[in-house]
Amino acid sequence: MRQSYSVLKERLPLYLSGDTEEKLLRYLSVVPAVSDNRLKSAACLASSICNQEINNNEIQVVTWKEKPNAGKDIHAQYIYSIQENEMAHTPFEFEEMICDDVLKGDTDALLRHLSGSIPGNLGKLSEDEERQARYMFVTSTAVVSRTAIKGGVHSETAYSLADSYCQKMDSLQSIEQISALMWEMLAGFCEAVKEESSSRNYSLIIKSCCNYISKHLHTRILLSDLAIECGMSERRLSEKFLKETGVHINDFVHSQKLHEARQLLLYSSMDISNIASSLAYSSQSYFTRKYREEYGVTPFEVRSKS
Repeated sequence: MRQSYSVLKERLPLYLSGDTEEKLLRYLSVVPAVSDNRLKSAACLASSICNQEINNNEIQVVTWKEKPNAGKDIHAQYIYSIQENEMAHTPFEFEEMICDDVLKGDTDALLRHLSGSIPGNLGKLSEDEERQARYMFVTSTAVVSRTAIKGGVHSETAYSLADSYCQKMDSLQSIEQISALMWEMLAGFCEAVKEESSSRNYSLIIKSCCNYISKHLHTRILLSDLAIECGMSERRLSEKFLKETGVHINDFVHSQKLHEARQLLLYSSMDISNIASSLAYSSQSYFTRKYREEYGVTPFEVRSKS
């Protein structure tokens, strides 16, 4: 071992922790330094005892300084293999085009571009297909969430949305489900930018009202509470909300709650009755009726297909 004990003591914490590190350091402190040849001879003896024949030429002693170069060799071989087999990655221009769709909140263009043929090959992040799908989902979510922030979505909203999608992905069991959620995630961020763009002309009072609703979806939201939050009478707030958004406050509240319900139906195992109660609906039958009015299907039909 060429490295001194003091050098090893500095570098071991990068790889070990706790009791394992302390025990190994105590052991190394009493191990004598030996030459490369003696170390190779010891390795040959150990292999012989284990009924495995090797010779000195098959043993390579790697020092700390040689490791980075070995890593570079591996990367160089991988890049050469890609070029030799004409396995070029998906062009950066395609990623920019998708991000531009999200930045503009253009859902139609996004779906059109994703529905066509994707040029090149997606990066190979893992030999395991399911792990590959999960890695691609996380990296895509990270990129798209930052793009949504540039498009005007509040950073905390974008980060929370990204967390939510990744947590949902983590609970899925198949590549098909992960791929479907990938489309959902991309369209979701695109819609978030679109909604933010449409609400930029809202007054501060209506923006405050919408923010209050989005933060209290799991409670019963009363017009009186919104009026107090916005510092207006119930009548004035209702009129102002309708004038600026084009929808009644109660309808807006239900649409936000039902959107949350749809996510839970598709990507969680929560019972329909628990979803209804968690979103503060008075009964499952009332929740079912409102859901059918919004989406044209019942929660049970959605759950049975997912």
